[in-house]
Amino acid sequence: MLDKNPDLTRLCDRLLSKGLVDRFVNEENRRQVNVGITEKGLKLLEEMEPVMKEYNNIAENLTEEEANTLSDLLDKLRG
Repeated sequence: MLDKNPDLTRLCDRLLSKGLVDRFVNEENRRQVNVGITEKGLKLLEEMEPVMKEYNNIAENLTEEEANTLSDLLDKLRG
């Protein structure tokens, strides 16, 4: 994943602290940091797959406008 968003570093830090990813410096370009998923991360993805498939089936019934409204409402609930 290539992203220059500064929030990406915080997200990677959180995943790293949970043991879901590994981080290592690219030896050819020391400014570049590579992130790879761990076995623990892969296991979590496998566990999440059925839930995500069910969510996708539900989401197919929403129009784009309804999906945006739902997203706004969920953001509001999360504060």
